[in-house]
Order: sequence, then C-alpha cells, then structure tokens
Amino acid sequence: MLGLSALCIGHLSRRFGHLSGEARALVEELAARCRRDPTDVDGNALSGLEDVEWYAPRRPRLVKLTRWHRRTWNQIRWAFSRS
Repeated sequence: MLGLSALCIGHLSRRFGHLSGEARALVEELAARCRRDPTDVDGNALSGLEDVEWYAPRRPRLVKLTRWHRRTWNQIRWAFSRS
C-alpha cells in the first residue's frame, strides 16, 4: 500500500504539475525506504518518485520565449509579399 500511495502522488503530479512540500517529502521518504528494503515498500514508490521529479520538478523547466523583432517580421512579410 505504501508504494501505491507514492505512485498515486506521482500521478497527481503528472495531472496538476505541482505538489505540496509534504507530498514531495512523503514520496521521497517512501522511495528511500524502498531502496533500503524492497520488502518494506514495493517498487511503485520509485515509479512515483520518477513521476514527481519529471512532472513537478523543484525548479520548473522554463523555456524563454523571445519576442520577434519588428524588423524581422517586416522582412518576412516583405519576402512573402513578393511572391
């Protein structure tokens, strides 16, 4: 049941993209217990931790969007208007 609860929290991070600190700490603790003793917590805890790290990272993966400069847009518009 413990591994399954970590997996469920991982699915929540996949669905919503963020987690509370308590939920993240619980998943990390369960994954650590699974690494120490796999008979204590099943391997679903590791899958849950992987989902949390991928879909709700501590530092969000940001993509910097740059604005198109007016000059570039005018050059593109001019190139297409010629054809």
